[in-house]
Amino acid sequence: MRRIVAAIIAISILLLGRYATGPAYCRAEEGRSGHTICRCEDEPSEHLQPVGVEDRDRMRRLIREGAELIDKDRVVDMAVLVEQLKRTRCQLELPPAEPIAEGPVEVYAKAKASVVVVAGLYKCEKCTGWHATTATGFVIASSGAVVTNYHVINNPDKKAMVVMTSNWQVAPVAEVLAASRADDLAIVRIDAKDLTPLPVADASSPAPIGSPVNVISHPAGRFYFYTTGIVSRYMKVRSAMRQADTMLITADFARGSSGAPVLDNGGRVAAIVASTNSIYYTETEDQQKNLQMVFKVAIPSKSLRKLVESEE
Repeated sequence: MRRIVAAIIAISILLLGRYATGPAYCRAEEGRSGHTICRCEDEPSEHLQPVGVEDRDRMRRLIREGAELIDKDRVVDMAVLVEQLKRTRCQLELPPAEPIAEGPVEVYAKAKASVVVVAGLYKCEKCTGWHATTATGFVIASSGAVVTNYHVINNPDKKAMVVMTSNWQVAPVAEVLAASRADDLAIVRIDAKDLTPLPVADASSPAPIGSPVNVISHPAGRFYFYTTGIVSRYMKVRSAMRQADTMLITADFARGSSGAPVLDNGGRVAAIVASTNSIYYTETEDQQKNLQMVFKVAIPSKSLRKLVESEE
C-alpha cells in the first residue's frame, strides 16, 4: 500500500512540474551583448529552473503587450533608434542629487519603482511567436527619460525596443535622447505614467573605494534581483575612441543586468552596470580553465551627467 501511495505521489509531482512549465519552453542564454535571450527549446528541461511564477508572468505580459504595439504600428523602427545613438547631448531636468533612503533595506524599497526592464523584440526561426531579449534600465527624469547601456539599444536585428516599468506598464522606446559608445551609455525616452526618477550623484561626491553599493537588476530573467557590495576600484579603460572611466564593484550581477543602477546607501545612482570580466588560472586560445575571479564593471555617474549637461 505504501509503495502504491508513493508511486502516485511521484507521478503527481512529475505531471505538476511538466504542466507548470507550459507548452512553450524558453532558456536564458548569453547574447553577444551580454543580456538575456529567450530561445525556443524543442524539449523541456528535466530540472526546475529557479525562475519565479511572477517572473514568467512579467515576461509573458511584456512580450504580449510589446507584440500588440508592433501590430498597431506604435513602435519606432530599430534603424531610426540606432541612427539616433549618434546624439551626444540632451537637456533634462534631473532630481536633486540628495539621498532618498538610509541603508540597503530602504534603498531597495524606495528605488525599485524607478528600475525598468528594457527589451528587444524579435522572431526566431523555430516558431511564429515573438521573443524578447531583456536588460535593465532606470528612470532619471519624470518626463520619461530612461538610462541603459549603449549596447542594449544598438541591436539593429531586433524589430522593436520596449520598456516595462515596475508597475507593469509596457511602452515603446520613442527615441534616443543621447548616447556614448565609449562610455556604453544611452538615454532613451518612453511615454509612460507615474514615473519616479532616481537621483544621480554629482561629480563632486563620487563613492569612495570601500563604500557600500547596491544593485537592482534582472539577471537571466530574475526580475528585481537585489545584491550588495562595495566599490573596489576606479580605473580608466582605453578604447579606439577615447579613454573611459570605470568603477569596479563587488555587488553581484549577470547577463540581463546591463544598464542597472549602482546605488549608494542613500539611494543615489553612483554608477551604471556595464559588463563582467573573468580571470582564469589557465587561459589559452582554445579553452579557459579554473575560474578565479569575476570583475564587475560599471560606469561612474559623472559619465552619465556629461550626457545631460553642457560641456564646460
